[in-house]
Amino acid sequence: ASRTIVRSNAGHPPPLRCRPGEFSFLDSPHCDVILGAVPSWTYREETKVLRPGTTLLMYTDGLIESRTQGIDAGMSDLKTFVEGLSDRSPHGLCDQVVTWRLASGRREDDLCVLAARLT
Repeated sequence: ASRTIVRSNAGHPPPLRCRPGEFSFLDSPHCDVILGAVPSWTYREETKVLRPGTTLLMYTDGLIESRTQGIDAGMSDLKTFVEGLSDRSPHGLCDQVVTWRLASGRREDDLCVLAARLT
């Protein structure tokens, strides 16, 4: 109802924010330790207001990083690919992004993709 999300960063790359005519990574000023590495760690929370129609694409580093490509280049490639899609529904976005990445050949890391749209 308040059009906000509350999030923490436990070492994953930033979500890709997709809305008509605007694509950007939702960077966080805080990057805490990897989830589970320090059981007593307290993760910082950040609240972000989102506009209606915004889709967030969340993913693991296995989607954008490989032995031959660093994380920054992978993030740039992901953003360019998503900008060119006509179907950016959450389901369509996930399907197309996974198909795109798997078409590049064998992956050495697992990958996970999740998309959610604020209506």
